[in-house]
Amino acid sequence: MGRVQPSADCLSYYPSKVILEGTFVSKTFAGPPHYKSIKNGDKPEKHFVLKLHKAICLNEDKTKPTWNPARSEVLEVELVLEGDQLVQYKPLLGRDVVATGELSAVALHPVAPVYLVVESLTASSDVERLTRFLQKYIGIPTEETKTTRYSAAFVDLRDDQTKDVLIYLSSDGWCGTGGCTMLILAPEGTFYRVVTKIPAVRLPIRLLATKSNGWHDIGVVARRNGTEPLYEAILSSDGKSYPPSVSEAGGAELEKIMPGRIVMPATAKDQPLYP
Repeated sequence: MGRVQPSADCLSYYPSKVILEGTFVSKTFAGPPHYKSIKNGDKPEKHFVLKLHKAICLNEDKTKPTWNPARSEVLEVELVLEGDQLVQYKPLLGRDVVATGELSAVALHPVAPVYLVVESLTASSDVERLTRFLQKYIGIPTEETKTTRYSAAFVDLRDDQTKDVLIYLSSDGWCGTGGCTMLILAPEGTFYRVVTKIPAVRLPIRLLATKSNGWHDIGVVARRNGTEPLYEAILSSDGKSYPPSVSEAGGAELEKIMPGRIVMPATAKDQPLYP
C-alpha cells in the first residue's frame, strides 16, 4: 500500500476509536510452521475479515511510524475477536455489519493490511433501524437536540436471543454535571420501545451476571452528589422496567463491583444522530 500525506479524511491508529462498515467473512490462510502454503504442508488457519464497502486510508502513527505507517486504499481489515465475542458474533458471518474498535498494523503473521481489535459488531440493518427509531423518539431536531450523539450496545437482557439495546445519549441537551442520559430499549415488532430513560449516568456500562425478575441487572457509574466519590449504581428490573433514576437504585463501591462484563466502555465511540 502506498504512503499518503496526513489527511482529515483518513483514520487514525490506536488509541483512536473507529467505525467501519463492510461484510463479515471467514477466510482460510496458511498457518504454522511457515505461514506460506497450505499445499506445501502449512496448517490451515481461519481468520475473521471485514471486507470494506469503501476503501479507507490511515494516517501515520507519529509515535510508531515503522509499526503503523500511513496507508491508502485499504479494502480488507482483519478482525480480532476475543473471549465470548467468538460465540456472540458468529451468527453475523456473511452479513453486512458495522464494526467499532481500534486499528493497528502490527501483526506477526498479517492476513490483511491492518487489523481491528473489535469492541462491537452490529448488523447494518439493526443500526439503521435503531437510528430511525431514535430520530422518531427525539423528534424534529431543535437547537438543543440537533447535536445529539449516541453510543449503542446490543445486549440480551433476558437471555432469550432478542436484541435489547443500551443507548447513551450525549450533547448539551442530554448531559449535566451528573452524567448523560441512558435509554434501555426492547424490540417491539419491527421497531423498539423505551423500557426506561435514566439521566445522570456515566460510563462504563456493565451487564451484570445477576438477574432480577428475569432481566439482567445493569451497572452504571454514578455520583450521589458533587462531593461524594463515584460508585456503581445497580439497576434492577421489576420485570417491566428499570429504575428511572440512579438515586432509586442500589449501589456498590467501584472497588467492590459485582461480576459482569463491560458492554459500553468509558471510551465508547459515539456518532451523530442527525446528518
